[in-house]
Amino acid sequence: MPPRTIFKGPDSDTGEEIVVFTRLGRIYAFLRDARTKRFIRRLRRVEVRVYAVVDYKGRKGNPIYIDVVVKTILRPEHFLRIRTIAHQLALACLDVIREYFGRYVERLAAVSGIEYGSQITVTAEYPAYKWVIVWRHHKWQQYRSMEGEDTL
Repeated sequence: MPPRTIFKGPDSDTGEEIVVFTRLGRIYAFLRDARTKRFIRRLRRVEVRVYAVVDYKGRKGNPIYIDVVVKTILRPEHFLRIRTIAHQLALACLDVIREYFGRYVERLAAVSGIEYGSQITVTAEYPAYKWVIVWRHHKWQQYRSMEGEDTL
């Protein structure tokens, strides 16, 4: 029985390719060279990052800029439900914006991207996640940031 590819996508940390497939009933994740298709190393965990952004040009020179990233670690078994998990993390991004900035600002937010990385920078394993917010409210104000952890 040939291997079945579950997920194939770029690695945002190295520029290589992350491939998740099943072989003989087991699920494997590998980092491989995008050009030569040779396997570089096996991945036991993959970091997923979901970004959301609000860029609102307010009246009277009162703009607001918010950048939110939600990060978690996935094992290869989780890639069977990667669409559901990515949707949950996108909703978690919007929940963080709503919690700290209100429903009106949440309606202005848009999920701007999803990245998969082979280099692990967080300790939160799915269903837990870590979030980081960076925002600026006035033209003369410095950027502020806040971070925390939560569970789906």
